[in-house]
Amino acid sequence: GAGRAGAGDPDDAGEALDRARRDLEARDEELRDTARRADEAEAELARARARAESAAAQQKKAEADARAAREEARRAADQARAADARISDLEKRLAESERRAASAEAEARRRAEEAGAAQEAAARAEALEREADELRTELLVARGEADGARGEVEKRTAELRKRIAEIEAASAKNEERVVKAYQKIKADEKVRDKVRKALAIASQLIDDGAPAESAAEKERRTVGGRE
Repeated sequence: GAGRAGAGDPDDAGEALDRARRDLEARDEELRDTARRADEAEAELARARARAESAAAQQKKAEADARAAREEARRAADQARAADARISDLEKRLAESERRAASAEAEARRRAEEAGAAQEAAARAEALEREADELRTELLVARGEADGARGEVEKRTAELRKRIAEIEAASAKNEERVVKAYQKIKADEKVRDKVRKALAIASQLIDDGAPAESAAEKERRTVGGRE
């Protein structure tokens, strides 16, 4: 068998040339398919980049919303502290008014024996009592406002905590998308490199006019020569 292969039979050479041409056509088809897949991968890569950019923009907006919400909560807390200070001041004024009313009542009783001064002291005590009633009403309103402010602060704080948790979860998800997109980019770059190398080899083979020989044929030739 080795002697006939070395004699260079034209039929065998023709068959080998046909096989080489078929192999080359098959490789061309494979290269075209690989090029199509590379184009599809590159399009998917562009879409992945667009999704990554959109996710980054959404993350920035969510962070801006969180900052605005924190600022709003801070203002609400300031209002609550101001309401507490107002309540404290009103309580002091009420205590002073009640003390003055009690003193006026005592003074009125003391002067009740004096006909001329009794009426004036009673009027003064009545005025002070009205003032005390007004302060009590104002204190109740202020307490109600403070309770409402505290409730709003607690509600807003709970909403902020929930929003921050959502933002952190979205941020982690966006980071995972970016990592996957980066891995996809690297994989697609490797595919494009392989396609370029394969196309360069095929182009060189075509330019040289040499038929491509498959690895299986090389192995058969090597085994035939050993025999």
